[in-house]
Amino acid sequence: MSRFLLLILITLGFQFAQSQCTPATQFEFSNFTGTSVQLNWQSTGSATFWEVEFGVAPYTQGSGGVIIATAANNMIISGLTPGVQYEFYIRSICGNQSSVFTGPLYVPGNYNFISGNVSYDVDMNGCTTTDPAAVGLQITATDSSSGIAFQAVTDVNGAYSLYVPDGIFDVSSTMLTSSITSSPVSATINFPNPSNSAVQDFCLTPIAVAQDIAVSIIPLLQARPGFDVSYDVRVMNQGTVPVSDALQFTYPNDLMTLLTAVPAVTASTANTLSWTYSLQPLQTLTYELSFNLNTPTDPNFPLNAGDVINLSASTYLTGADVNLLNNTDNLYQTLVNSYDPNDKTCLEGKTIAPDMIGEYLDYMIRFENTGTASAINVRVKDVIDTSKFDIDSFVPLSSSHEYYASITNGNEIEFYFDDINLDFNDATNDGYVLFKIKTLNSLTVGDSFDNTAEIYFDFNFPIITNTETVTISTTASVADPTENSILLFPNPSQDLIQLNSSYAINSLEIYDVQGRLQSQYDASTTDFESPISIVKLSKGVYFLIVKSDQGQETLKFIKK
Repeated sequence: MSRFLLLILITLGFQFAQSQCTPATQFEFSNFTGTSVQLNWQSTGSATFWEVEFGVAPYTQGSGGVIIATAANNMIISGLTPGVQYEFYIRSICGNQSSVFTGPLYVPGNYNFISGNVSYDVDMNGCTTTDPAAVGLQITATDSSSGIAFQAVTDVNGAYSLYVPDGIFDVSSTMLTSSITSSPVSATINFPNPSNSAVQDFCLTPIAVAQDIAVSIIPLLQARPGFDVSYDVRVMNQGTVPVSDALQFTYPNDLMTLLTAVPAVTASTANTLSWTYSLQPLQTLTYELSFNLNTPTDPNFPLNAGDVINLSASTYLTGADVNLLNNTDNLYQTLVNSYDPNDKTCLEGKTIAPDMIGEYLDYMIRFENTGTASAINVRVKDVIDTSKFDIDSFVPLSSSHEYYASITNGNEIEFYFDDINLDFNDATNDGYVLFKIKTLNSLTVGDSFDNTAEIYFDFNFPIITNTETVTISTTASVADPTENSILLFPNPSQDLIQLNSSYAINSLEIYDVQGRLQSQYDASTTDFESPISIVKLSKGVYFLIVKSDQGQETLKFIKK
């Protein structure tokens, strides 16, 4: 078995005279959360250290479990797998002598299981087996006394499962929109009960007609010059009515070459892929894309570490959509060379505009098993800075493998990939988790926030990711442009838009989503290095066609 994160081995190169060192007494546990436990004992005799050994029950002492040494007469052990019972043993260390091991102490003594299904009452006659499953919905069980929250996400069948200790729990579902209500809104479950298990289903019902489509780009690999890179593009119907529309994905075709698109595109141009889609409420579609990036020796458009590629995904919904901000997702991805495959990234970039204060940011944590054996369990821990983020707004979005999440100690989010059996071969040894969380409204321009994540493979010491720092800036979205690229910012915007181009612009035209010309500008009358007013435009999505000696490029922006 692998060693635990707090593993400290004390190697004593001599024989212990066990009869002269008395064992600890009153060996017991407290403060069990499902993922951590506090061990307590009383010291006796001349003991100066204690060794605790444990393993998954049934466990035989001395069979190669985890050994932890401490000079205190208590310790907190974290990284436990919820729903798994452990056996603990302890012995005293008295200088050059040791006592016999005492135990086992079983942790937890009681463990409880909550499960259920979540359905969407599409025909509004009560949830039945014919109604669609609510996929990717967050279910939370909160301990009424400690406030500790245990969370899970519904799977493709709308099912969820939660492991909780004894206590009284408030169980509820998290709605992505106020246009949908849940029955029940919440339920109280008291453990222990005779079976140590409970079933709680939820039925979701629309209470208003609302159209809300959300688009997101998920980078599955870091971008390295000359290598392949992959993305998932997700389209989710967060509204209450079916929607049929089109998805458009734009990429710099001079810098990257399309390899595969699944499902196949409906239409395409040199730098744009399009699909038509139909989505029922709470349904999600995923489009899998792979590209090959140019090398540093490309004769026309070389790529190097530090260059930025700009990708955009959007759907064409107009004013009927209740939230136009999430109809478009822009990804500014910085190229790297050699890199640590265990990392954390803010998908909005290292700078965000002031209008993102109080809005959601998307974070991806990637992990890769670079060891020599499969990882049976993987745990990802992210401590949220509650002086910068609203922990109550946390929403898990996506992952490479099935998992469940919990929030403990008020700000510690943990993602559990139990029985993942993550391989150690290059082709199958990686995974990720994606979530979103809102910044606080109290933040101001110039504020920054940084964060790291801890990744645990079985009982090994954690791998610490990079520190991801994000700054609020009035020049957010402006990155060093790659050759023959144009950046538009801020996006979305209410009054002005600005272009940052590596070459001279001759003219530009603004069209609405119906293809109607709204404005046009010429270099003889317009300074394209100055902001351009969009005050007269109505709220919605627009396309900006930029023409230069290098050709034509189409950008998209949202007028707030």
